[in-house]
Amino acid sequence: LAYNWYLDNLDASWQDFYNNEPDNGQLNPQQLQNLYGGETCMWAERVDETNFEPKVWPRNSAAAERLWSAKDDTSVTKAELRLPYHRCRLVNRGIMASPIVMGPPCSMYYL
Repeated sequence: LAYNWYLDNLDASWQDFYNNEPDNGQLNPQQLQNLYGGETCMWAERVDETNFEPKVWPRNSAAAERLWSAKDDTSVTKAELRLPYHRCRLVNRGIMASPIVMGPPCSMYYL
């Protein structure tokens, strides 16, 4: 259940994290009633202070949206419209999140 939420899998894209579903068929109805959220994890073997934020934030943002979205809301295309704005909010706050998709720089968004 937890494997798909490890951010240190650097081969996984933000889309892979967005497509993860907390209920992937491994839980029975009683267990599902106790599912209130989730978390992502990043082990330090593959990151240091120079690449932590660019590696973590695009995929962590996608995982967070997946966790707070309805189970049937799985459109990566729609997420591609929302997540660049969130990335710019992070950058404007000093968090060096790498780009989600190709597009205009954050200075083009009026945040």
